[in-house]
Amino acid sequence: DSWEGENYFRLYTVLTYSGMIAGGYLGKKYVMDKSYTEDDALFIGISSGIGYLNSLIMINLLNIDEDRDRVIMLLMMAGINGMGYLGDQINREFNLERGQGRIIGLGSFASFLGWLGLVSIFEINYDTKLARLMDMASMNLGWYYTHKWLTSSAAPDLSNLGDALNRISISPGFYRSNEDLLPILNFRYQF
Repeated sequence: DSWEGENYFRLYTVLTYSGMIAGGYLGKKYVMDKSYTEDDALFIGISSGIGYLNSLIMINLLNIDEDRDRVIMLLMMAGINGMGYLGDQINREFNLERGQGRIIGLGSFASFLGWLGLVSIFEINYDTKLARLMDMASMNLGWYYTHKWLTSSAAPDLSNLGDALNRISISPGFYRSNEDLLPILNFRYQF
């Protein structure tokens, strides 16, 4: 038999059962050291999602062919699980409060949109490998620094805003200028 046949099945079987046995032990150890809030879990999920996007970008950067599916699979698993683990380690000392996980997700998306805005304003060539690296950097830096800001003592206490936030409305729209439609944001505040 060749290595492609029976030995692959043996290797995958051993890895699958080893992962199952180790997963129970490591999973218990993972959650026994800390109490997790809903937003802690959301933050770890967002971290894994960013790891997924990082993996896709790395596959594009490395020009990995589709026929090398094992390399792609390993890169995806490393990116997703690595960022999930990193997110847990960064958040180990903190308990995120309700809503903070979503704010961290918005922070990473906002930094990525800021990068895309710079690409549009300065007409940067978006088809380069440097642009892909900047995609990764903008998402990861937004993720990290939003978490760092929210868990620091400098984060504002928004609980006293109460009714004022209910009076604010922000919605996208279009404005017609001659024959062009321009995107706009509508800000409304009710007195």
